[in-house]
Order: sequence, then structure tokens, then C-alpha cells
Amino acid sequence: MNTFTLSGILAALFCCGVALAQEAAPEVPSEKKPKEGLEQPKLGLIALGPKPIRRYRMPNEKDKEKIRAKMAEMEKSVDPTAGGPKGGGPGGQAIMLDVPEFAAPPSQAYYRKTIEGEKKWTSLAIGFNNQVGLSKVPAMKEFSLYRKLDGQSGGDALVRMPALKPNTQTLVFLTPQGKGSNRWRSSPKLTAVPLNWSEQGDTRLLLVNTSDQSVRMQVGKQKPFTMAAHTKKSLNLPKGKRGQRVVFFAKGAKDKKIAIQDSIRPVPGLIKVYAFYSAQPKTNGGRTLGVYRGGYDRPDDKSS
Repeated sequence: MNTFTLSGILAALFCCGVALAQEAAPEVPSEKKPKEGLEQPKLGLIALGPKPIRRYRMPNEKDKEKIRAKMAEMEKSVDPTAGGPKGGGPGGQAIMLDVPEFAAPPSQAYYRKTIEGEKKWTSLAIGFNNQVGLSKVPAMKEFSLYRKLDGQSGGDALVRMPALKPNTQTLVFLTPQGKGSNRWRSSPKLTAVPLNWSEQGDTRLLLVNTSDQSVRMQVGKQKPFTMAAHTKKSLNLPKGKRGQRVVFFAKGAKDKKIAIQDSIRPVPGLIKVYAFYSAQPKTNGGRTLGVYRGGYDRPDDKSS
């Protein structure tokens, strides 16, 4: 009888333990984690567009007072006995005005990321016509980027990012849809460019034309070709002799001047990216076509 009772108690405790295990709280949902052996996707966010025109104005009396105070502070930091600025005070140099908020893209954007079960804001750098580092982002999940933080709401939405696969590297180019001082007020157009690799050469070229004009180009001694507006193309540079360089030319259909003349040295595992965008001649050396260029290492998975 005692044996039966002990067995019954043990069985009851076992069943109770199983039930408790089944009723344990599940892991807090978060971004989809890559499987073991895979890494989170990496993203480089780059805004392409005309540089704002710098504007100036002559200083008024209020500006001059600020300049005098700053000069006095600087002199005292060098000589504590100095009584104030000597000479005629601030001159008539023009003051550079701040760029209007939406005349240029933000330098960073924000998105919400789940860390240890808690949602936190994370910043993502944005390059403006220049290369930016690659950052890890959520895998297999779309997410929104915001211009600036406003409490817990995230402020103004900038753009919604596409879902990216694990073990990938992607450049996302943003191009403005507005004009003038409101060029970047509305959500920009998004162009995603995977940093894909090919084993057919030492260096891979990724060409992206986000502009509204065709671009004529030539790579080394290959036959010249034309890229239509809003198109992408990839090329593989053949393995050349050591130290040998390949000259790359590109020119916009609307311009008389060459947009870029670059000398490329083929390097194993190198991805060269050239992205063309609509520019403003006054801030781009008289050209309507701007050029972004960057160099990246091939992804570990060597996907093609």
C-alpha cells in the first residue's frame, strides 16, 4: 500500500512539473533571430541628392555683440588680465545661415529594436553623397525609420525599410521627391542594392543610376555603353596583372563635362559601387549629374 501511495505521489509530482513547464511564459516576441551560424543583415543607408546652396547675410548689432563677447572670452582664456577685445571689434564679415531643415537629409534616423524583451530606440547613420559604415539591422522583418525622436512616438516617419535576409549586405539609396528648401520633407524614394559577389573576377562593379538622365560610361578597354535612368547594372573586372589599373569614365547625357574619371586597381574580394544622382550645377562643379562612390568587402556567404 505504501509503495502504491509513493508511486502515485511521484507520478502526480511529475505530471505537475510537466504542466508547469508547459504553462511557463514564452519568450517575449522580438525581431526574428537568424538561425545558428547566420548573421544579422548589414545595411548602409545613403542619401543622394543636390547639396544645398550656402546662403549668407551681413551681421546686425545683435550678431556683433555676440561676436564681441566671444572674442573677449577667447582673449581671457589666453590672458586672464585682458579686459576685452582690442582694435575695432568685429568686422563686416558675412555670416553663413543655417541650412533649412528639409533642404538636406537628416544625418541619422531611428528605429525601434527589441533588446532583451524591451523595445528601445536605435540610431542609424545616414551618409549624404558619401560612404557610410554598415550596421546590423533586424532580419526578415520590415521596419520604419524616423527622422527624429518625439517622446515614444518616434516623430516623423522617414521611410519604411524592406525585409532583409540574414548573412547579406545591402546599400539603400534615398533620393528626394521634393524641391528647393522642402526637398526632403516628404518620404524619399528607396533603391536597394545588394552587395552581391561573383567569383568571375577580382573586383565587382555595381552601377546604379538613380538620376533622371542616361549615363554614358566606359570601363577600361571594354566597349562604351549607356545606362538608362533609374536602372542598375553589375560588371566583373577580370583578373589582371599585378598593379594594373582600370580607368572608369562616366558622363551624364545633359552635361558637357565628365562626371567622373576614376582609376580602379582590381583587388580580390572588392566591391566598387558607383551611384549616379540628380545634382545642382551650382554646387556640383557645373554638372547636373552627381556621383557617389564607395568600396566594400565581399559578404562572407559570397552570394551571387
